Amino acid sequence: MKIEANTIQDFFANSGDKSAILRELDDFIVRSTNGLDRKLYKGMSINMLGYGYIRYKFANGNIGEWPVISIAAQKNYVSLYICAISDNQYIPEKYKDLIGNVSVGKSCIRFKKFDDLDKNKLGDVLKESEKWYQSQPKPV
Repeated sequence: MKIEANTIQDFFANSGDKSAILRELDDFIVRSTNGLDRKLYKGMSINMLGYGYIRYKFANGNIGEWPVISIAAQKNYVSLYICAISDNQYIPEKYKDLIGNVSVGKSCIRFKKFDDLDKNKLGDVLKESEKWYQSQPKPV
């Protein structure tokens, strides 16, 4: 689901019935991390709210920036993407059985309600992801 947005405020305003969940999750991420740069990521097929941008080599060979943590509304759920690695695996995979009533793919945590998440464990996941982010090259 691509949310049409040019600003963070547009992102929330145009996210329909997922708006409240996205706002709660955004607030939780901001409170759980130490000032990761937060901005709207506008992609070809999805717009996301991203936190902590790193240099990234895309499949087409181009170098750009990519958020370490991002949130997006999907048709039937909310996605929390965490593209950080620990112990040779994506951090969401490492904690998949502890995060709550969620579905986890490699770097994606999918859930329907904010209350589905175990906030204590999610806080740990975000802190570990931020630590990984601090060790990565930043966009120029």
